[in-house]
Amino acid sequence: MRLKLPKKTANKTGAWLKKCTIGVICAAILNFYFQVTMIDQSSIGGNNTEKDDIHDIFVNNNALNHVDENYIKDMKSDGGKGDDDDDDIHAINGEDNDGDDDDVKNGDDTNDDDDDDDISNNEEDHKSGDLVVSEFHTNSNISHASDLKKYDNTPHLQTLQCEKYGGPSADLAAEMVYWWKIPSDEKFVNVFQKMHLEEKEEKYLIFEPDSAGFNNIRMSLETILTLGISMGRTIVLPPEKRIYLMWDSSNKQKHQFTFRDFFHLEEVEMEHFHLRFISMKQYLERVAMKGLLKHKDTGNVIFPPMNRTDWNGVTDKVRNEMWEYVRSTSLMDETWKPMDSFSYFTANTTDLGPKSRENIQNLVNNVTKLDRAKYLGKAFPVDAPMFDRLKEHLIGRTKICFYDEKMQEAKSVHFKHDWQTGDRFLLPFYGFHFFEDWKQDLWTKRFVRDHLHYSNEVFCVAARVVAELRRRAKEQDPIGNDDGRFHTMHIRRGDFHQQYKGSIMTAEEMVNSSESILDSHVSKTVFIASDEKDSNYFTPFKDKYEVYFLSNFTHLLEGVNSNYYPLIDQLISSRGDVFFGTQYSTFTSYINRLRGYYSWRDKLSGYKEGKIESYYFNPPHLKMKHQKYFSIHQPLWAYAFPEVWYDIDKDVM
Repeated sequence: MRLKLPKKTANKTGAWLKKCTIGVICAAILNFYFQVTMIDQSSIGGNNTEKDDIHDIFVNNNALNHVDENYIKDMKSDGGKGDDDDDDIHAINGEDNDGDDDDVKNGDDTNDDDDDDDISNNEEDHKSGDLVVSEFHTNSNISHASDLKKYDNTPHLQTLQCEKYGGPSADLAAEMVYWWKIPSDEKFVNVFQKMHLEEKEEKYLIFEPDSAGFNNIRMSLETILTLGISMGRTIVLPPEKRIYLMWDSSNKQKHQFTFRDFFHLEEVEMEHFHLRFISMKQYLERVAMKGLLKHKDTGNVIFPPMNRTDWNGVTDKVRNEMWEYVRSTSLMDETWKPMDSFSYFTANTTDLGPKSRENIQNLVNNVTKLDRAKYLGKAFPVDAPMFDRLKEHLIGRTKICFYDEKMQEAKSVHFKHDWQTGDRFLLPFYGFHFFEDWKQDLWTKRFVRDHLHYSNEVFCVAARVVAELRRRAKEQDPIGNDDGRFHTMHIRRGDFHQQYKGSIMTAEEMVNSSESILDSHVSKTVFIASDEKDSNYFTPFKDKYEVYFLSNFTHLLEGVNSNYYPLIDQLISSRGDVFFGTQYSTFTSYINRLRGYYSWRDKLSGYKEGKIESYYFNPPHLKMKHQKYFSIHQPLWAYAFPEVWYDIDKDVM
């Protein structure tokens, strides 16, 4: 059913939004108002179960009061400015360093002469803040998540509006959209969110980002954000900084970033009023500078170094002073070693003490090894009994990261980044988190699919290139390829010469590895994403196929920050009929995950068996890996496992 607003109510609401300067309050109250008060006229006089359920969850548990008290207090103390993060969306330059610990880059930014300018520009950009409702409703981002179907209770694919970014049309852009609008997901509150809402005390999760390439950073971000949401905590986003291989500052383009630059987190806050992301600057102003943080050893109140709250754009050395302060005032559970353990979230909060932890540990120790051969090519049921799902999840791990009473009581929980000590979240979120409640597991997977996707601008640019590729492919063979099909490849070379010598092949070897599969398809058009800078390397491909690179479409990239290019490469590569990628590359694995989303969206051949038309050039025994379903296994970071997209809408569609 579609929710209908009376014209008078809609006009008043619009006027109120224009005057409102406290974005999060407005979004929360509007969301609650629309869900609880504005019911379809057909339900008047009937049994409005949905309204009653929402009332039970939010009103009876004082959640709305919690939002009122904390958000109003926070925004008043912040002078109504809201977040300080930059709303302009940008991306990275060059590829990620994939996979192992050797790829960590800890370069100091002391030679960046643009740092001071970046900071001043950032402050100038945020005089009015990015949590202000008036900005939301003049920002093109809102057209992406707030179309005419916003209040439709039926799940539906979102729309991608590209007019602001130079096209393409909505029809052409629709090909790129895999994320859904699922109203019931917006009302979902997990047990720990509910518990912390009832406490009426805002609690925080703080984290240090990974120090490697962007796709490793993205992977760890997904894991940490879903961790914070599962804990029911406000998530503190790290300050703006330079990221490895995203330092192209030509034409004075943006080259220091926060996570809001890549993902539409403000939309998440609007649609899920119980989720909140704040900047480090906000956290330090609202909590630290009010004397609410104490040294965890001495118990004395301490303030940030030099009473500084804005750490955007500083060098790594200076930023480490801030991290040392955060570490000294936050709970850090040293038993959490994500790379060889997993998180465990119970379905209730009634018993979370040592005895519960002991019982769960005994359960894990007694779980027998999964017979993976039984599920090769046959997907593991997403709603299987908890014991069976745990079998699939363990993959030999017995160490548990448990959100116990001590962590729940802490005002701030912090996760540091130190790859040498195993303090690193280089693993996919679905390979780390285990939920006793299978519905929370699926909700988490949908949340990442539907909300943690690249910005509209990146998708619109990719849509333009995909449309042009299809036009050229059709032009090459108007009869045999009248729908403009093309194939894609990701060829990683660069530092893989040192990290994974066995994966390096000559172009001739790659052609030989892929031609039998490509030749069985109509299209002879191939798009290649690669970090190889010698164009002569690709001659064997050019001799056999009509080959394109992103550089062939510079006319479609005018005004686009070049630090976006690898992300655009990924999105284009995800749309090929057939894709060949590089093993151990997280760049490739993310392309395969997107292809899994599209496969399920379009119900492509073999989608119910977890199959996608993706292959590896090398090694030969893994070439056909994605032709059937396979359960998660080590190394978790290396692959896109089908469980992240397979049947994740089971409980809502």
